[in-house]
Amino acid sequence: TTATTTATTTTTAIIDDTMNIDESNLESKTPGHPAYGLFPVPVSSIEVTLVTSLPLGEKCTIQPTLTAIENGFYNLKNVKAALETSLMRTRGSLNVGDLMHCWFRGKKFDLTVQKVHPSDVGAISCVNCDIEVDIAPAPNPNPNPKKSYPK
Repeated sequence: TTATTTATTTTTAIIDDTMNIDESNLESKTPGHPAYGLFPVPVSSIEVTLVTSLPLGEKCTIQPTLTAIENGFYNLKNVKAALETSLMRTRGSLNVGDLMHCWFRGKKFDLTVQKVHPSDVGAISCVNCDIEVDIAPAPNPNPNPKKSYPK
């Protein structure tokens, strides 16, 4: 809030004192967003590639999250029906790293996209295609388990 007040006061003073806007003075005192100047701006450049069409999906690998496993993902009698009903009707594409929400009979199952094929751009189209789905093993809940040895 301090940055907003200072920036607004400075701009008002420039307009009141001269009744004209001095553009050279405003460039160095741009108020912009209230948090302007409070956070570091990343120096690295961002590369944007325009993809005009995604390749049709052939295969993908998904991994259930720990929450999905707790909700009974592995106890589903027909995983294919759950995925087809929830995902293929609601999603137009799958991207590597996406967190997908699959709903089946009132339960939510979160799944992470691990791999897609073809993997040229890391994304595939789900529209009008059959996708082979592999289910990756569950993530390790404790990556550094302490081994207990009998005494």
